[in-house]
Amino acid sequence: MSALSVENLTLSYGALCAIDSLSFEVADGERLVIFGPNGAGKTTLFNVITGLLAPSSGAVRLFGNDLAQLSTRKRVALGLGRTFQITTLFPRMTALESAMLAVQAGERWCFAMHRSIESFPKVRRRALELLDDWGIVGKADVQTQLLSYGEQRQLELVMALARGPRLLLLDEPAAGLSAAETATVESMIKRFSREITVLLIEHDVDMALRLADRVLVMQQGRLVVSGSPEEIRSDSRVAQIYFGEDLV
Repeated sequence: MSALSVENLTLSYGALCAIDSLSFEVADGERLVIFGPNGAGKTTLFNVITGLLAPSSGAVRLFGNDLAQLSTRKRVALGLGRTFQITTLFPRMTALESAMLAVQAGERWCFAMHRSIESFPKVRRRALELLDDWGIVGKADVQTQLLSYGEQRQLELVMALARGPRLLLLDEPAAGLSAAETATVESMIKRFSREITVLLIEHDVDMALRLADRVLVMQQGRLVVSGSPEEIRSDSRVAQIYFGEDLV
C-alpha cells in the first residue's frame, strides 16, 4: 500500500487549471521531491492534500484512506503533518511553549481548556526531549520572534514531528536560509526515521537532490517528468522548463 496516492487530480478556478489531471504515488518511507517553476501548482497540491482546498475532480488517498470527505483535523489524525513556506509560529511564545503546544495537540485531552498546560509535566518533558534531540534546547526559553530565521525553521520541523506523522509535507524548508542554516535543516531531514514518508517542495536544487529518492517535475499543474536525482540532473526538459541551464 502506498503512503500517498494521487489519482487524476484536477483543480480549476474558472478557466485557470491550477492542477491538471495529476497522478502519482509515494511509497511508504520514500523521500519524494517536487520541482517546478513558480505557478506550477506545487503548494496548491499540498493544500489539496491537507484539505485546505477541494479538488474539482480526482482522488487523494492517504495510507489507503480516501480523503475526499475528511477534514484537515481527521487527515492529521491519520498521520499527516506539514510545514509551510512562511513561518507560522506564535511570535511571543517561547520555543518550549511552542513545542509543548505541538505535543499537547496529539493528546486526547488537547481541548482541556480548564487546566494550564504547565499542569501536564509529561508534555513539558516530551517537548524538552524534542528540542534536545534536534539541537535547539538551548533556545527553550527564547521567544520565537527572537530566534534566528534558521532556528525558527528548525522549531517548525520539531513541532511538525511532535505528533509522530507518518507522511510529512515540507514546503520549502530551506527558503530564506543561509548556507549554514540550510545545512542544519538538511541534516535534520536526513535524520528523519524511514517510518516517516517525506514529500518535499524545495528550490534549493542541490539540497533537494541530496535528499531525494525520486523527483517529480511539474509545470502548469501537470507532471512533466519523474525519475531519480541522477535522471533529473541529466534531463534536458528539466533544464529548459525550470533551471534555464544544464544541472551538470
